[in-house]
This record gives sequence, C-alpha cells and structure tokens, in this order.
Amino acid sequence: MKKISLVLIAMMFCFASFSQTKKKPTQISESLYILPKAGMNLQFEAAIAAHNEKFHPVGPHHAVLRRIEYGAKSGWYSWIMKGTYASLDSRPVTEGGHQEDWDKNVGPTVEEYGDVGLWAYDEDLSFGADIFKKSKKYLIWSIDVKRGKSDRFKVIVEKLREAYKSIGTRAMLVYTNEVHTSGSADIALIWTLENYADLDSDWKTKEAFEKINGEGSWEKMVAEWYDTTVDHEEEIRTML
Repeated sequence: MKKISLVLIAMMFCFASFSQTKKKPTQISESLYILPKAGMNLQFEAAIAAHNEKFHPVGPHHAVLRRIEYGAKSGWYSWIMKGTYASLDSRPVTEGGHQEDWDKNVGPTVEEYGDVGLWAYDEDLSFGADIFKKSKKYLIWSIDVKRGKSDRFKVIVEKLREAYKSIGTRAMLVYTNEVHTSGSADIALIWTLENYADLDSDWKTKEAFEKINGEGSWEKMVAEWYDTTVDHEEEIRTML
C-alpha cells in the first residue's frame, strides 16, 4: 500500500504542471544553444537563414534564430523550432536532404552546440503575442521556482499579466520547462523591448499593478516573489 501511495504522489508531481490544463495541443518550442566559430557570425546567420527558409518555413516545424546579446551566454545564439509534441515526431531529420544541408552549410560555421530544451507556451498566462511578433528585441528571465510553491508563484504571474494587459503596449509571454533537470529553470518570462534605451524607461508596471491590486500590493508581490523562487537568469536577445 505504501508503494502504491508513493507512485501516486510521483504521478501528481509529474502531471500537476505549472500551466493550465491543456485542452488543445501544447505549443512547443525546442531550443538549441549554438556558438559560432570566431569571426563567422555573419556566415553562420546566413547559413541558418537559408536552412530555415528551405526546411523550416512557417508551419509545424517553423524555426527562428535569436542572437543573445547579454547574459551568461552572450555571443551564443538560440535556434528555436516551433510546433507541437506531434510535430516532433515528424520533424525533418533525414528527409529531403535536411541533415546533409545542415552538415554542409551550417556545421562548418559552428564552434559548439549547447543545451537543448523543450518549452511550452502558456497562452492563458501570456499577453501580447501580436506585439511580440513585431518586436526586434526581448528580455527573458529563466526562473527556478522553489519546490512546492508553483501555485503561489502562478498567482504572481497572473497578476503581472493583468498589469501588462492593462498597459497594453508591451508583451509578457510565459513558457514552462517541459523537461526538468537538476538546477534548471522551471518557467521563462519574456518582455518585449523597443530598444536598449527602453531598459532605462519607466514601464509604469508598478502603477498598473497597484491600480488593479491596491496600494502596497507591489511590495507584497515582490516579497512573495523572493519567497517562492530560488533565483533567475536573464538574457537580452535580438530577433533575426
């Protein structure tokens, strides 16, 4: 009986995800960190652009490239293929010369391949997907949530979403890590940037937050943030 109980508890942790109950196929982004060879950034970007246009146009295997400007992996790139879990089963690997094209044109420009991740887009917790599509840069926070405190942190994200929605000019997208590893982030929050100077401007987030949740609610939210998270890592990326 004890063994059965432990199995049930394990299943609860596996399936009680941070995000909402899925009623339609999960929107998945597979991300791969890539470091180009020194002095070959332009050749790498051109090779990836040609490869994506040929093998990963808009559709179930749509791929994009992001340049990491600031953060622990500054100088690296993130190659991201969008789709669903089902599309992962039909991804172009050997068909139509896909692998040969990568090996011949992209591979020679690559110094190192980094971590691979699977991230699920949480539509219910996000705002401004259309704004994001028109943006050139974005700020991403990869957050490690304390074990057992995901529900409390989700409340914070819900309130932040409503604040950004009320402002209406900046996207806030939410992704959850689908393949947890020790020390990895659990959730990623993305905010769009107009330019670097935008980081020095007042986003009016606190005012919008307190207009919805009451005076002093921002400080309470910040305290709750620190109580429910371990830490976070930041990156500033450019869309190519």
